Amino acid sequence: MKTRFFIYLTGFFLLGLALWTERFFGRVSIDQALWTINFGAKGVLAADSIFLKRFIIWAIIWPIILSIIFLLAERFITPRMRFTAPLFLLAGVLYFSYEYHAIDYFQKSRVRDKDYFFLNYVDANQQHFSAKNPKSLILIYVESLENNYAKPELFGHDLLKKLTHLQNNHVSFSQYQQVSGTGWTMGGLVSTQCAVPLKSLTIMGNNRVGENVSYFLPKVKCLGDILAEAGYKNIFMEGSSLFVGGKGKFLENHHYSERIGTDEWFAKGYPVSGMTWWGLPDDLLIHEAKLKFDKLMQDKQPFNLTILTVDMHGVSGQISPTCKSRGQTDFKGIVECTCDLVADLVNYMIDHHALARANIIVMGDHLAMSNDVIDVLQKTPRTIFNVIITRDKLHKHRETIVHFDWLPTILDTLGFEYSSHKLGLGVSAFVEDTNRQAKNALAHVEKQASYESEFYNQLWIPKQA
Repeated sequence: MKTRFFIYLTGFFLLGLALWTERFFGRVSIDQALWTINFGAKGVLAADSIFLKRFIIWAIIWPIILSIIFLLAERFITPRMRFTAPLFLLAGVLYFSYEYHAIDYFQKSRVRDKDYFFLNYVDANQQHFSAKNPKSLILIYVESLENNYAKPELFGHDLLKKLTHLQNNHVSFSQYQQVSGTGWTMGGLVSTQCAVPLKSLTIMGNNRVGENVSYFLPKVKCLGDILAEAGYKNIFMEGSSLFVGGKGKFLENHHYSERIGTDEWFAKGYPVSGMTWWGLPDDLLIHEAKLKFDKLMQDKQPFNLTILTVDMHGVSGQISPTCKSRGQTDFKGIVECTCDLVADLVNYMIDHHALARANIIVMGDHLAMSNDVIDVLQKTPRTIFNVIITRDKLHKHRETIVHFDWLPTILDTLGFEYSSHKLGLGVSAFVEDTNRQAKNALAHVEKQASYESEFYNQLWIPKQA
């Protein structure tokens, strides 16, 4: 009886966990799940206690109830039902494996004879960076923003109309593609700023790395490090908790001197009642970003103001008070209203002379995961939204880029000079690169960068270790 109860419970737990994940987060990878467990589980619960309540209901309470029901059915209805226990266990294993891309995960864990990272990694620590009159940077990550939202044939009209107008009048890359290790918020932030992916194998499969998990890529020189050395002030603003995914640790370790998330908004006086289930809604975040921008523009010090939105996160998103007052009620409305707010922020900055000393970059942090309109998004090839707004003349050499390419590309837009236009696994989009333009180049990067790499593991070990 105890054995069958455990079998039932395990099967129903795996089913409940997979269903909970699909309902509230969409399909995720084991990389993403393990990363959250190791670095950001506290943040997920800090974002809203309802996540914990839902997890308990879906993955603990219902599995226990169903296990008891089926055991009672075996005893009082028909003994033949005892064969259902292994069937539910098998169903749980299979559905969990599907939901978390388990096959892909274990295929990627195999070590290859040739270490792609070792062969292709360009260490920013070995570069000398210099810039005459460097431009400041305003970097806006819009949660899950992709170009397909702008297609009238999919949604009836352009949901990104104001952002599309900016995109059409400035530099953008039509083929901004997503590869392994970049497909969630922390993956997107780290890969664009450090030119390397996030891989859970680094933490789970190496004891020395596990012992030093409090250090976030200590051997990698990222965007914040380079800009801080050049005299910039780095500021990060978001609505949700800095604990989620280890953002706070990443920002602290890579020279963001000012880091603002949910706890900081509470300290500033924003009430719990004014928060969505992920934190400060985007309309209030953008209001605060305008105030921060105004203060930074009053100082002569160059700055990097990085902003991350949140309302388009999750299966159904969150509706800010401003968007609700505009009559938005569904996910399409959230996308349209949020992007209008972001465009209004950009235009506010332009109207207040931002481009005289700064470049503005708006990009999605990754492709949308499962949401209320994912079936529509998947009808045509998908790419991530991006635009670089500047007074300078920029000459792009290709349309295809990946997350890793943004670090050298951003530095080039700011006027930095260094001996190579390659950093990490990234190649600036403003220089010729036959490898990036070659046929199946992205497929090669996707495949090779995802495999286990001892060289990559070493990037997590502190220099003094």
